[in-house]
Amino acid sequence: MKQKKIGLAVLACLLLGVAVYGICTYLDSVRFVKTDDARIDGELVRVSPEIAGRVLELRVKEGDLVTAGEPLARLDAALVKSPVAGQVVKKFVSPGELVSPGQRLFLVADLAALGVTARIEETKIRRIAVGQPVRVTVDAFPGQVLSGVVEQVGLAADSTFALLPTTNVAGNFIKVTQRIPVKIKLLDHQGLAIVPGMNVVVKIAAGG
Repeated sequence: MKQKKIGLAVLACLLLGVAVYGICTYLDSVRFVKTDDARIDGELVRVSPEIAGRVLELRVKEGDLVTAGEPLARLDAALVKSPVAGQVVKKFVSPGELVSPGQRLFLVADLAALGVTARIEETKIRRIAVGQPVRVTVDAFPGQVLSGVVEQVGLAADSTFALLPTTNVAGNFIKVTQRIPVKIKLLDHQGLAIVPGMNVVVKIAAGG
């Protein structure tokens, strides 16, 4: 009898736990629109020389933080400087190479313009509006929650911009839920070394 009571108590606890989880999940879905189809986005600035020349020296490497106007490379006629403050995310040149005006030498991420692009299912987009607060969790920094705000709601689905949009020429149409890009402004980086392309999870405080 005692074992039976213990078994019933365990079962009751399990059922209660499942019920609480279900209620919490439901309430969460009512209060928020959540997606993990989201990434850190930002302006990538192309750094190019104004004149032709041979690269004598590279003064930075990928990952370095630079200030606006800081020399990134030295040619045998001039210095190539960064137009913005940010982080060098890609290098396309090596010492000794001949370069020409307009050639891409570096890509610098403007850290002051970092944000998030989230792709929200079309069935939920009506609940999203500019100004709504957002919680952002970066996969690279678990446990850290950043604050943001919806800055822009896309006017077309991602599929609209595909190079080869799908067509129903064979008559075998399959309906696929489309996703709308939503731009989110980050209000505070909390000193985290986030860069464009990092995966994030967003929870947008949603309307009805």
